[in-house]
Amino acid sequence: LDGKKSISVRASSSEEMVYLYDGIRLNNMADALMDLSQMTTLGLNGMELVLGGHEKALSSSGTINFIPKLTYDKSFLFNQQFGTYNYGGYDGFGSLGFKYGTVNLGNSKTQMSQVYSDTNVAEINTLFDRYYINMGMKRSNDLELKIMAFQNNKQFQNSRTNDSVDVEMQNVIIKMENYHSIRGDLSFFSLFQNKIGEENIGFERKNKKDNTAGIGFEYEKIIDNSKIHFSTET
Repeated sequence: LDGKKSISVRASSSEEMVYLYDGIRLNNMADALMDLSQMTTLGLNGMELVLGGHEKALSSSGTINFIPKLTYDKSFLFNQQFGTYNYGGYDGFGSLGFKYGTVNLGNSKTQMSQVYSDTNVAEINTLFDRYYINMGMKRSNDLELKIMAFQNNKQFQNSRTNDSVDVEMQNVIIKMENYHSIRGDLSFFSLFQNKIGEENIGFERKNKKDNTAGIGFEYEKIIDNSKIHFSTET
């Protein structure tokens, strides 16, 4: 669907990029063009950028790993944004947790409107509405279970040209990680994606419905100055 936000590394196309969420690839067989507008500021701890090949995507031009926020503590954060073109939005995050378990919740909403030069009435309106929840349970520092889910609804309406976009994207990830200094590190994951959208641009009308499910696991062990790494997914 039109109007996707993306990142380009060394002038590479969006199809050449690989996007990971906590080390799990999001842009897979369902849709190689991932819309970055579904990511929220407060819902992420950071972003890792790997130039060139990566063990997750050996033939990619670049790999970006989004690190979700999973706080084992009690906290609350709130951001309010204002800008030009009637831009406004908020981003809220809260966590309720202790040493061995936590629940993180967040909501982010952004809207903007624009006017044509011959009128004072806003005729172009865009809305982003995002929700996410991250849950974690761990035993000391060797075993952790994560459940991460986020949903984004994007709406665009141009009342003068009758162009519109309405798309909803959902992602659910379940991941278990086991760390051991002798046996090595092992992780299992399952991924569920759903994307439903409708687009009316000019005389074209597009309806999109994607459903993706995947499972996989990884194993990694350090031996002296070398590393053994095996991963697979289906």
